[in-house]
Amino acid sequence: MKFGSKTAVAALALLTLCFLLDGMCGPPELMPGWPFYLAIPDWPYHYVLGACEGISYLSPDLEGQRRIVFGLRDSTVHILDYQCEELEGWPVKGEGYVLGAVTVGDINADGYEEVIVDFHDDGDPRHIRSWVHAFRLDGSDLPGFPLEIDRRGGSLGRPAPTSQVLCDFDKNGTLEIAFTMCSDSIACLVNCYGQFLPGWPKNIGPDNFWGSPVSVGDIDKDGYFDIVALSRNHVYVWNSEGEDLAGWPGDIPDDLYPSLSSAPALADLDGDDCLEILFSTYEWSQFLYGQVFVYHSDGSIMDGWPVNFSDAIPVTTPTVGDVDNDGELEIVVVLNPTGPVDNIYVLSTNGAVENSWQMDGWGVDHFGPVIVDVDNNGYADIVVSTNMNVCEDTVCGAYYAYDKDGVLLSGWPVIVYDLTAYVGATFLDINSDSSLNMAVSSSTVHNFYPPRTATFHAWLYDIGVPVNPDLMFWPKYGHDQYHTSNFHFKVPPVTQVKGGSATVPFGFRLYQNYPNPFNEETTIRFNLPRGKSGEVTLEVFDIHGRRVKRSSEIVQRYVPGNGPAGYTFTWDGTDNYSQSVSSGIYFYRLKYGDDLLVRKMTLIK
Repeated sequence: MKFGSKTAVAALALLTLCFLLDGMCGPPELMPGWPFYLAIPDWPYHYVLGACEGISYLSPDLEGQRRIVFGLRDSTVHILDYQCEELEGWPVKGEGYVLGAVTVGDINADGYEEVIVDFHDDGDPRHIRSWVHAFRLDGSDLPGFPLEIDRRGGSLGRPAPTSQVLCDFDKNGTLEIAFTMCSDSIACLVNCYGQFLPGWPKNIGPDNFWGSPVSVGDIDKDGYFDIVALSRNHVYVWNSEGEDLAGWPGDIPDDLYPSLSSAPALADLDGDDCLEILFSTYEWSQFLYGQVFVYHSDGSIMDGWPVNFSDAIPVTTPTVGDVDNDGELEIVVVLNPTGPVDNIYVLSTNGAVENSWQMDGWGVDHFGPVIVDVDNNGYADIVVSTNMNVCEDTVCGAYYAYDKDGVLLSGWPVIVYDLTAYVGATFLDINSDSSLNMAVSSSTVHNFYPPRTATFHAWLYDIGVPVNPDLMFWPKYGHDQYHTSNFHFKVPPVTQVKGGSATVPFGFRLYQNYPNPFNEETTIRFNLPRGKSGEVTLEVFDIHGRRVKRSSEIVQRYVPGNGPAGYTFTWDGTDNYSQSVSSGIYFYRLKYGDDLLVRKMTLIK
């Protein structure tokens, strides 16, 4: 919400009052214009529309407004603002259905975020195709995308939800996309041009992946991020070249399977400045029991682990936060019971049970929990979703918030139409008003047999308490917009690019050169906005501001078409007189009318 000065003062006063009242400002309130609603008659499938795993969001725009992002199984991807209005050019539609969470990040370092989505076809489960898209905010794909990947069906048959994970693995200033192919044996690492990095894709056959997204973190403390992946039988840790780190892979006992769609979590649990790897497992044949494992970075199992649950199965990623403000991290695990057993466990770093309780509504879903202070009392709370024992007369789900002692918070649960299956809550400040928001979704298939109708809701709530960034330990599925599942990872801010005194026209982009640093030559890419024409100049300057190269062949008029025009320019490290320039830092500047974009590159000889 964009506030004027008087409204901002009033909002701040309300938040201050909430603070004085220890956060007791009533139940979460649905934001104006919400929920988003979609109904599809004659739905051909028995599974729900989505949005699987949870809702993601964009960084704030120049007015401080965020937008939420989600994909659905009807092949659409949506971007909505705080008033529930769709971004121009959206929704976009892909080749198949969306199973995993949408991932958001500025993968090509152009100052604008991209939306990373994996679409699947619905054909023969023994031969599945996937298309990984990297959508710009105008709905077009980056060059090199979509990336089409052929897959084989495995023991799971059709794929389960898996999200892509972003990180700058090779430290070249752009982001790579890491993911595994569920029910397949292929792991992938792709750059922002839709190309596999050296050493990828990686085949672990005859083993296969079990529907768990990867997580990323610097496991071996070499200054570079590594990839952690769970297969049916092993825990893998690879560097960006696809090489096993020392001490890995680790084994998963034969009678246990990784919890489906539950990513490994990363956190420094023992304070030695090295990341531990946490993950849930369960007994597959009769769903009788489960274990939660913690591995040290060297591949050894941490003392006190695994923790065995003899009559319940862990179904979620173990999430991490300091829920009691004692300076030590706790691990929150949600279990589905096979008998009369508590559902939510809070474990210490040595595996001891600090607290446990049973939810009011049984049947906690696979995604979550999240750990955020939602009542402004200075302690982080635990929010989970459930579908069981919520409504007697209608189909509904609910989101429950518990304090550190397992007490249900006032104003909760938040009950929504449809089921909250496969969805976790997402907490954010959507309109930069310093008030905490919650984005959730729900969906249902009405009638088990055709004709079916599928319905979907996205909900945005104002929690009515101030945002406390220090107590947003695990605010969404995958921890962050990159889905790193790394407790210590913070998504770097996206710098909004400006040119002259006005915002750069939408679609006008100058990409980071590749490779960078470079030796012999490098490629510079840029886009021009659609619907406009003008003179374009690309120039290269040295660190002292002296022009060394001017691209005369690309000074031209762009005739408006249906989408942004993409150009590439290769610089071979020579000046306008074809003489080689020396090693060092150079700047390349794109001028389009009165607007300028500038980036930095490094030449090494």
